[in-house]
Amino acid sequence: MIRLLSLFFCLFAATVTQAASIFVSVPPLVPVLKTLDADNQVESLVTAGYSPATYSPTPRQLVALSNADIFVRSGLPYEAAWMNRIKSVNPSILIVDLRDGIALLEHHHHEGHDEDTDPHLWTDPSLIANQLNKLAQTLIKLTPDRELVIKQNQLRYQQQLLSIDNQIRMLLAPYANNTFYVYHPAWSYFAKRYQLNQVSLERGGKDFGPHALEHVLEASRHNTHRVLFVQPQFDRRLAQRVADEIHGHVVTIDPLSETYPTNLLDAATALKKAFSHE
Repeated sequence: MIRLLSLFFCLFAATVTQAASIFVSVPPLVPVLKTLDADNQVESLVTAGYSPATYSPTPRQLVALSNADIFVRSGLPYEAAWMNRIKSVNPSILIVDLRDGIALLEHHHHEGHDEDTDPHLWTDPSLIANQLNKLAQTLIKLTPDRELVIKQNQLRYQQQLLSIDNQIRMLLAPYANNTFYVYHPAWSYFAKRYQLNQVSLERGGKDFGPHALEHVLEASRHNTHRVLFVQPQFDRRLAQRVADEIHGHVVTIDPLSETYPTNLLDAATALKKAFSHE
């Protein structure tokens, strides 16, 4: 009897696949993968407080990548520099590129970005909703016994993303074509989705300078709603000086927040408040 039970448990264990080990390029993508299957181990290469423009994976992360099953990329600057290294330490790792099938926006003369395209796809929740099937199918390939759970989670999360998208559209619809300012152009997809104009202090991938200030001042003359988004990774004091110049105010919103997708709703709420009070 004991031998039969042991044989049964061995056969059962052989049919159940282990949870997947997944790396994503930035923190907002962590909850996307975790929501599809909470059993999976998901980690962002870029961690809180670091800039994707200058990031390098740590030795510990490279060791973990050597045993990872999936890497989800979006075209951030460091990815192009490290893709060959990642593949060399783990030739069997599955690479999921979120850019596939999406009409990408360009960073005009923005040095260092992979293929000179904007990688901040997640700021438009409808784009991530459309990519859920690609992510779900990759997970099912690795953990086929979890297919039903993954598909159920995919449907629920897709509905959540589209609900957030609808809430943002309703919040910002009265302010179509309004302009907001950013230090780094991380909100291009958000701006396009919700019919807003983004003006960046950072020009051509270079730090803020006199020509950028002139550009921002010129843009501010044509609108009365002056809100400046700044990321925690950048110098708020500089942003405040610019806001003073354009008679606007600073709002701290982090496009790299892991509180996705509610962080996008927070950004929309901050914009609505700024637009409606000016």
